[in-house]
Amino acid sequence: MVVMIYAYEDIYCGLHGINTGGVFEVDNVAEADEIGRELAYDVIEGYTHIFEDYDQEEVREGIEWEVWPVRDNTGLSVSELDCEFANLGRSLFIDEYCCVDIHNT
Repeated sequence: MVVMIYAYEDIYCGLHGINTGGVFEVDNVAEADEIGRELAYDVIEGYTHIFEDYDQEEVREGIEWEVWPVRDNTGLSVSELDCEFANLGRSLFIDEYCCVDIHNT
């Protein structure tokens, strides 16, 4: 299955560019969640200077990610979809290419 994963931390909730994401082909939801967890940790690792005044344990526990299944009928490869995600951003990509959040189904 092809999914879009959007990862962030819950202090800024992805605002100010403190987020990451992409489009991935995964075998199951557990694999998507593992990628999301890794991406969320990458966010806090990449912005350590922003979080240096916060309780580091709280920051590491406050990671978040969303997994959105991509519709099967897009006609685009995973690489092309990843480029679309980079160009459109989270909200517009969801509107254009995604189904319901996999955790809300």
